[in-house]
Amino acid sequence: MLKEIAKELKNSDRPVVRTLQNHGGTRVIAIGLGKNVELKKHVAPSKATLYVLQGTVHFHLPEVAHELNCYDTFEIPLETPHSVIAETDAIFMIIFTTES
Repeated sequence: MLKEIAKELKNSDRPVVRTLQNHGGTRVIAIGLGKNVELKKHVAPSKATLYVLQGTVHFHLPEVAHELNCYDTFEIPLETPHSVIAETDAIFMIIFTTES
């Protein structure tokens, strides 16, 4: 699935999103962004952690932006609007978990 995302993002001006797992209170998605493509401002639906698998992205919060590189992780703040812009072709995973 990740190879397909990598191939598809090269010709896409939009985020390439695939669900990898969705059961037992855990949802895992993979997102591919071509260089300069933006995942528009939104709010995470639950507790979430982002894992960069390839490339560099800028994670924008209202007051600050974080540069995240390959193998970096980032705890996404709850109820906080944010966006992600790719500095290079990038692939990252987000793991969403529901609180028990």
